[in-house]
Amino acid sequence: MFEDGWLDYKAKITDVIPGSKLPYVPASANWDFPNKNEITIRQLLQHSAGVFDIDNDTVPGYEPLTYTEAILKSDPTHQFTTSEMVKVLKEKNLSYNFKPGEKYHYSNTGYSILAEIIKRVYTQKAETGKTYADYMKDYIPGDNTPVPLPRIHFAILATDISMPDPHLISTILTTTGPELYDSYNMSAQVGEGNGYGTMSDLNKYIRTLMKGENALKPATVSLMQKDVSVGEPRYGLGSGFIKNLGYGNHGGRLGFLNFMTYDPDYDVSVIVMIPMWDYRKQSSSFYTYYNSLGEAAYAAREVLGYPGKP
Repeated sequence: MFEDGWLDYKAKITDVIPGSKLPYVPASANWDFPNKNEITIRQLLQHSAGVFDIDNDTVPGYEPLTYTEAILKSDPTHQFTTSEMVKVLKEKNLSYNFKPGEKYHYSNTGYSILAEIIKRVYTQKAETGKTYADYMKDYIPGDNTPVPLPRIHFAILATDISMPDPHLISTILTTTGPELYDSYNMSAQVGEGNGYGTMSDLNKYIRTLMKGENALKPATVSLMQKDVSVGEPRYGLGSGFIKNLGYGNHGGRLGFLNFMTYDPDYDVSVIVMIPMWDYRKQSSSFYTYYNSLGEAAYAAREVLGYPGKP
């Protein structure tokens, strides 16, 4: 959208969409969450806006659960919306303890706001109702891209809960035994990583994207990689950096852990996935599995003769 002149990624989220009188985010009272008037699209991309993450952090009145966990526990079919989630930020006066642009703190809710912006911009440009998933399908892995990958799908509806066959079932290990998951309501995670596909398609996607051969031009790819957060110099505009692995990002959802990276120094891309979380010893056992993603990626590179773990 930035390349096409549809938005200015350095603009405040309260500014108007180019060529319209419509602001990037709704001007309604429910959207008056902390620091809204100071936040830019760039800061949301860099996780430096200070937007509280109600999907990963506990919310007053819902402890010991996050807001999304609590709602799904009471109603697994609930259709989440970004407006609903930012209303929680307003009502609970939730934000992280820094001014926008000062520090880094990961936030799924911040990326939900970005998805809402994409939805609003695309609707304005198309002059008809569009969704975030519509834009992703049409312009990211879809037919309007140089390298179409139609098997990559972005779930936004509470009813879109199952992956096509064949697919993996994930497992979460707990002190009371393993819990298996074959479906999940992703409607609260739109924007920060609600896509899925085959390993080969994801590999083709990260390679072509980061080489400037797909949805983005090389100059925009460089911008995404190099315009980094003040609080985290390894994180740019939705893209992180890991030495000897390259540029990409991690992801995790209900028993799945994964990441995909591309290393321009050696023209090597890596996709790693583990369909299991281990919470038998809480965070210590979870991060043992999480850290194994990197170990597996380094080992794969070494087998192929490329530099591995630094």
